[in-house]
Amino acid sequence: MTFAGQPLPPRPRKVVYAGMARTFQNIRLFHNMTALENVMVGRYCRTKTNAIDAVFRLPRHRREEREATERSRELLAFVGLEKKADTLSRNLPYGDQRRLEIARALATDPKLLLLDEPTAGMNPQETREAEDLIFRIRDLGLAVLVIEHDMRFIFNLCDRVYCLVRGEVLVEGAGDVVQNDPRVIEAYIGKPTDLEGEPTDA
Repeated sequence: MTFAGQPLPPRPRKVVYAGMARTFQNIRLFHNMTALENVMVGRYCRTKTNAIDAVFRLPRHRREEREATERSRELLAFVGLEKKADTLSRNLPYGDQRRLEIARALATDPKLLLLDEPTAGMNPQETREAEDLIFRIRDLGLAVLVIEHDMRFIFNLCDRVYCLVRGEVLVEGAGDVVQNDPRVIEAYIGKPTDLEGEPTDA
C-alpha cells in the first residue's frame, strides 16, 4: 500500500508517523486515565523527548509536556469535551467516549483520519452530533474515510461513497448515484418477489 505517493510501512507506529490515524469500532480508550491524558497519549508520537529527558525532567521534556497539554485541551474543546478534561474516560457517556477517541486520533496530526463505524451504538442525537463533528474535521482540510453500516448517515455525510459486497467494490460514486443504483438496492435490500416467491422484474 502507498500513502501520499510513498510506500506505507507495515508497522502501526510508522503508519501514524506517515500521517494516518484511526478510531475503532469497539472503543479502545485507557479507562483509568482522564480524558486529557487519553488525548495526550496520541500527542506523544509528535514529541522528541527521550527517557533521559523524562526522568530528569530536562527543559525539552518540560516544554513538550506543556505543548502537548495545551494542544490536547484545544482538541477536547474542538470535540466538545473541554469541561470533562479531568474525568476518567470510563466515567464518560458512550457518545463522549466516541468523541474522545476522535480527539486522540486528531492529536497525532493526521493527514487522513480513518473512522471505523463512528456511530455504532449511538442514539439519533449522538449520531447527528457525530456527523457535525466529522463535517468540522473535514473543514479543517483533513481527508476522512468512514466505514459505516448506517446508510442514511453515510449518504448525508460523504462526498464519495464506495459500496462493498463480500469484500469487493460493487459501486462507487456520489452518494445519490450509489443510493439509487439497482445493484446496491439488490445487495442490501434484496430483489422483489412475486406471490409464488420467484424473483420478478419489478
